[in-house]
Amino acid sequence: MLIELNESISKVFSLSDDVMEHFWDTLALALKYPHHIYIAKPKSIISILKQCKYSNAMIILKKMFKESTYNKGLFNYVGLFVSINFIDYEEEEEIEHENGLIEKKLSYKRFLDDYLIRECSMTPENTSDGKYYDFLAHLYAKHNDLNIDTEFNITNGNGSGINKEYKIACQNRKIHLFISESDQLYPNDKLGSTCTRLQSEIKGPLIISRTYFEFAEIENIIPSELYEATILSETKSDIINFIKMMDNSDFNDRRFYFDFKKGLPYKIFHNNDCLEYWSPIINACNLSTAGICTECCNLEKDNACSLHENPNKWNNQPCRKKIITGFGSKVAETCFNCLDKFPQLEDLPSLLKDKILEIGKLIFSWGCKQNPSIMNYQLI
Repeated sequence: MLIELNESISKVFSLSDDVMEHFWDTLALALKYPHHIYIAKPKSIISILKQCKYSNAMIILKKMFKESTYNKGLFNYVGLFVSINFIDYEEEEEIEHENGLIEKKLSYKRFLDDYLIRECSMTPENTSDGKYYDFLAHLYAKHNDLNIDTEFNITNGNGSGINKEYKIACQNRKIHLFISESDQLYPNDKLGSTCTRLQSEIKGPLIISRTYFEFAEIENIIPSELYEATILSETKSDIINFIKMMDNSDFNDRRFYFDFKKGLPYKIFHNNDCLEYWSPIINACNLSTAGICTECCNLEKDNACSLHENPNKWNNQPCRKKIITGFGSKVAETCFNCLDKFPQLEDLPSLLKDKILEIGKLIFSWGCKQNPSIMNYQLI
């Protein structure tokens, strides 16, 4: 994460000797073993250098000047940053600037507690998802010619139990990003239970965030080319062709709500909003809905049609049959093991490319760290 020691850094000299010494030691450690990017405005650093009488602090400030000069344009490529305030107050404040940049304003005391020099943790619903999100952050950096690494401690959200992990993290107070997906079948559909539970938790410290992405599952942001390169296409040609049809049509937003694991089920006929959303692409692809019946849609047990896999276990549930059959539950992990086959960003459909860069920017903003090779002189 980009962490700025704001203009109030000049107040550091008004701190007690013990606190000031602790600050310089903490900053030295942060710069020597960087898990984030620490900067200050060069003019602020120059002003402090003129007042500073501590030799070790002068070396630290010169190192920071070099890092700040190198990364001065980074604010244009992140969606958020932390601002350390040296005015003695306890409050945390989040400010959204006119350009949409989020500033998380914290007291210098949070810095002294070491919370802001540890690596960022990322907890998606499943550990394997974190590998892909980090990959998207690297794609974003490469796309913008940024010679900057990302670093995450990726932990398992344990699926539907991710809200419990969030509560634990709020007590630990480290920089931490929690991610869930919406599980929606169409825009404005109700959020899935996992996402709802996470969002309903009491908000924690500003450096701990819970976000959800407005697509059903992580599979929704995997390009069709990667599916085609890693999945036996002769057995899954129908779904691959359907994905390509969505991506290259006026219905390309549907790919963010399609269930890549299970496919497109007949149960969409049980919800008018869902049916209205999916009918145009079903008709455009000339997909067969033969056999669907009003009785089945009305969930009347006595009229359960032959589409049900086991009428004896009907139990008032919708059809389990599929208009399009999905890839199966392990498809994401299969793709994540073959990211070397990921297509060029420029070759992706524009809507998918924009979504990947949007997500990549968010993940990059949380996990960016200084490349140690750029800074080459020794701290005392």
